[in-house]
Amino acid sequence: MNRMHGFAPYRRQAAPKRNMGAEKKPVAVEGLPIQLLSDYDFEVLCGQREGESWLLETNKGSYKVWEYIGSTSRLETALKWQETLGERGCRGVLKPIINKKGLKYCKLGERNFYLIPWPELREFDGKDAVQLTSAVRELGALHQLNKDISANGEAVYEKSLASILQEKLADLLTYRRHLKEKGARTDFERVYAENFDHIYDQGQTALQNMVVLGYDTVRQGNSFFLVNSFAPQNMAKSDKGVVFLRLEKWDRGPQEMDLALLLASYLPLFNWEEGLFRKLIGVYSESGELSLSGREFLLSYLRFPGRLWFYAYRYFSEKGKNEELFPRLKSYIFECYKRDMCLDAFGHDEEGRENDTKEKGS
Repeated sequence: MNRMHGFAPYRRQAAPKRNMGAEKKPVAVEGLPIQLLSDYDFEVLCGQREGESWLLETNKGSYKVWEYIGSTSRLETALKWQETLGERGCRGVLKPIINKKGLKYCKLGERNFYLIPWPELREFDGKDAVQLTSAVRELGALHQLNKDISANGEAVYEKSLASILQEKLADLLTYRRHLKEKGARTDFERVYAENFDHIYDQGQTALQNMVVLGYDTVRQGNSFFLVNSFAPQNMAKSDKGVVFLRLEKWDRGPQEMDLALLLASYLPLFNWEEGLFRKLIGVYSESGELSLSGREFLLSYLRFPGRLWFYAYRYFSEKGKNEELFPRLKSYIFECYKRDMCLDAFGHDEEGRENDTKEKGS
């Protein structure tokens, strides 16, 4: 039997004779409770699991099913936000499907599921500059439509952004002191020690700049919902642009944090090409909003050694047993060099424009 994309070709056959009024038994899909499928107003023709989700073919189109584990209040917030953006015409999200009970998700015991439409979406390719440009454009549009959706009443954090970053810098310093006392004995430890001073100083400067710009308490103050997840499996490509999935991974903060995370996730694949970076900033500014202080925050946040902290935390917590971390660390050190060249050039031009503006205004 021929198969396309993992599905057996569906052939509608004459239904067996049955008593009038008898309900048709729902099609079983491996891993999904039968009760879930019967809670929606469609007939499932076939379905299959695809990683963390399930793809359903129904008599009313294709749908994706996602299972969510965690606080249902967080999920409810995400789906409400997603629905609001969809109603405002945001192309970067898909509105959740309402079930027969009028709910955006189904709670079955300890399991929670929600559905979204799946109209001819394809896998996102972060190595494609066109797709990356589309993602930045849609993120800017999403942020623009998101401007008056305040996250003040949701998930109040006890720590400010500044305190969280300061704790990471303190961890990096603790690891360095440990190496001074014990000595660097592995390749990872030697490379970490050799490059520590420069990268740590960058982190301190970046943090100081963010505090001066007023971003030190933003997680507790007037902040926005952030997409906060740009892994390839959490994005998809349509004919109209890029779609962001899994909004239940939202965070709170300045929207520039979203942009920084997206750029930091994919620009390393392009060796921090300066021309592409400038283009992406321009594209975001066309569809979204990026103030002068927002640009300064973005440049500072991109220089913060968050990935160095992640590698070091894993290495020292696992007592150096993870051999894959050394090549990642080496790659990160080289990436920092390319990133700094790109950001230095961009920041120099921005400083020149600011000075020109001040001179014209004087």
